Amino acid sequence: MAKIIRCPNCGENVEIPPNPTGQMVTCVACGTVLRLKSKKSAQQDDHGSMSGSAMGGSMSATTIAQSSDRSSDDPPSLGSECEVCGQSFDPGDLVEDRGKLTCRACMKKQGKATGGITSRMARNEGAATFDFADAGPTGPRRGKMINFGMPFFGGAFAAVLVIACNAYLAFNPKPAGSKTVAPVAENPAVSAETDWDKRNKPTIEQLMSEGSALKQQEKLADAKAKYDAVVTMAKGQAIGSQDIRRMVDLAEQESESLATSIAAAATPTTPTPAPVQPAPAPQNPPGPVVEVPDNVAPKEGSVFDDVEVAIIDKLNAGVQRLENGLAQTGDAATNPAKEALVIFSEARGLLIKEKRNAPEDPAWSLSNHGTAIAYTLLRNYGFAVDYLDRLPQPPDRAALINRVVVLLQTRENKAEAIQMLLGHLRTDAGADDTYALNLLGTTLARYSDDVILKEKALADAQTAYNDIIKKIATKHPGEKRWGIRWIPAAEYEQNVKTLASQRQRMDFLEKQLAIVRGKITKYENNTTQTGQAILREARDSEGRYATELDKLRTGLKSEEWLTPEQIVPVLPDVSAVNARSQSSSTTKPAAR
Repeated sequence: MAKIIRCPNCGENVEIPPNPTGQMVTCVACGTVLRLKSKKSAQQDDHGSMSGSAMGGSMSATTIAQSSDRSSDDPPSLGSECEVCGQSFDPGDLVEDRGKLTCRACMKKQGKATGGITSRMARNEGAATFDFADAGPTGPRRGKMINFGMPFFGGAFAAVLVIACNAYLAFNPKPAGSKTVAPVAENPAVSAETDWDKRNKPTIEQLMSEGSALKQQEKLADAKAKYDAVVTMAKGQAIGSQDIRRMVDLAEQESESLATSIAAAATPTTPTPAPVQPAPAPQNPPGPVVEVPDNVAPKEGSVFDDVEVAIIDKLNAGVQRLENGLAQTGDAATNPAKEALVIFSEARGLLIKEKRNAPEDPAWSLSNHGTAIAYTLLRNYGFAVDYLDRLPQPPDRAALINRVVVLLQTRENKAEAIQMLLGHLRTDAGADDTYALNLLGTTLARYSDDVILKEKALADAQTAYNDIIKKIATKHPGEKRWGIRWIPAAEYEQNVKTLASQRQRMDFLEKQLAIVRGKITKYENNTTQTGQAILREARDSEGRYATELDKLRTGLKSEEWLTPEQIVPVLPDVSAVNARSQSSSTTKPAAR
């Protein structure tokens, strides 16, 4: 049977569990926590407490009280009773004092007994006291829902701007264009178009178009004249437009191609004799098949029974043909070059029979070098390079110069040609090589000043060229170099002034041409009397300006450099071959 006690706080009955000693129960009515003790233990407490009548048991209920002789099996206090008086309180009404939870009434009693000091901590009697302001009403502090600062006003302005833009676009729709967009390359070349480019681009395009049309009509001479006009117009100009550069390069290539075609058409055809194919050296790349007549085969009892004499005679004859070809210009050099090809091929045939087809043999090297020069005169630069590759390394002066000539004539690997010439001019043997210096200056002059400044390799080459000129200038006192010539210093200064004045006048005329051509475009469809008068005046001005500009271009006092016709190969050295021939003739017995 369950036992029941009475709550000391509200007087309501509270049911207790079996073996209640030391346990705690909660009053359902008032929520007071009660600790259950036996009556015997309750009578021994230092502080008396209210006890409820136990129905049928010897139990006593008190509010949670701390006894000095608490048994070890008592549960710990939950902190809801004063440990001084033992009465139950709300946990928020208890205050910790000297290690005990104490009610406010006990705190006041102890404070009076100790003179207002309730803690046993040592007090500094001389310490100053401070008055604190009232903490004010309790409760968490909350910020404002809207702070009117810079972020607020910035966001508001952005929102207003977006709304205004949307409203504008809603009432003013985007216009639809009628043009088509041209495709643009992924990496378009940077084109710094100058005023000269803008003024002369239409003329260059027209000349290129006319040249192409004449070429299709097989009027090769007229087409070449158009392309030459483009090259002449661009000579000495600082071209910034990539389109104009491409057109000028194409004009140069077309002009040379047409010159070759014209020369081939004018050359009479001759019957081809029996072919003789010389075997190239095993360690060199095979050369092209050359078809030559074999009309000087040695006969028994002839002076040509001496093979060494026959080889030397053919090599000297071939060099003589090359010298004749270099003395001629244009198509006149074709026949000597073809004769030289035949002679050098025959010499190689004899050398192969004598098993002297090795690069270190002077006669074999001379036959290949002469063949390369002959092909250069015939503008067959591919075969020329093949035979130059057969020469021993490092190349001598003639082989180096002739390879540079081929590179410049084909307009390929100009950088390689520049480095080869600089390496040659920096040696003791090439320090005074005027032709090599002229080739280097001509190659650098093909680039505009803007391009040289942008390209480090070209800028270094230009600096090296200027240093070489300064060293050579000590041998030319009172003179300065103007292009490929040394002229008096006074004449040099006058040329500089004249050239500056001409260029200034040309710039003025080009600007005026652009203005009057703009007027022509504007008024060419204007049928009014005033418009027609302006159009006539503009066309008259265009004719006068264009005529004067053409005269200035023709007589421009620019530096004189080598022309394509002046960039020619040089003859190889035959001294080693002739020296071998002389030594051979002294050791062999005389022919009978």
